[in-house]
Amino acid sequence: MACTGLSPDDPVQIIDLSSQLQADVPASTDVHPWLIELSNGDQCSPYSGAMAPIAGEYPSYGCGGVNGFDVLGDIDMSTPVWTVQLNSAKSATLTTGTVVKARN
Repeated sequence: MACTGLSPDDPVQIIDLSSQLQADVPASTDVHPWLIELSNGDQCSPYSGAMAPIAGEYPSYGCGGVNGFDVLGDIDMSTPVWTVQLNSAKSATLTTGTVVKARN
């Protein structure tokens, strides 16, 4: 099995399994990318653990970069171009961001 790191620049690690993976586990139809890239170039990875709500939504991804954005709520995948609601630590205003890459 090949596992990638949190950053696209992290090396791939190969893991030898001691037995085969179960074949009877149903596949999930939910898509939860482990990394998204926004049109402004920021890369965002999922938060884990408890987070306090902001504007009634829970932060789901943290985006590093200069601006320090949080993605609030779920990724809107209802159209071919995915979008997210962004909140900056520097502003209380929500903005819409466009997802240009997603890694599952």
